[in-house]
Amino acid sequence: MKGIFTEEEKQHPSKNSTEFEVEFIYAHRQFPDRKRGRDDTKSGLQYRVKWTGNDRRYDRWISESHMNCTDLIKKYWNDVRNAGQNKNVG
Repeated sequence: MKGIFTEEEKQHPSKNSTEFEVEFIYAHRQFPDRKRGRDDTKSGLQYRVKWTGNDRRYDRWISESHMNCTDLIKKYWNDVRNAGQNKNVG
C-alpha cells in the first residue's frame, strides 16, 4: 500500500509535478478550516508522511485533500484505533 504524491506536493502540497510514493503515515493534526480560495496548506486534517526511498528528514505534513492513498489512510486509522485499545489493556 503506497500513496502517490508529486515532487511539488512533497514541498508545497498545493502544486503538481513528478509523482512520489508515501511509504507510511505516522501522525495527524487538525487545523481550523479556512474560507475557500485561501491557501489550504494549514487547514483541515493533515498527515505526517514518510516518503519511499527518502530518510526521515524529508518527512512532511500533507493536507488530507492532497492525498491519494486511501489504503494508507485506512491503515493509519486502524493502527491508531488498535494502539488506543492496547493502552487500555493491563
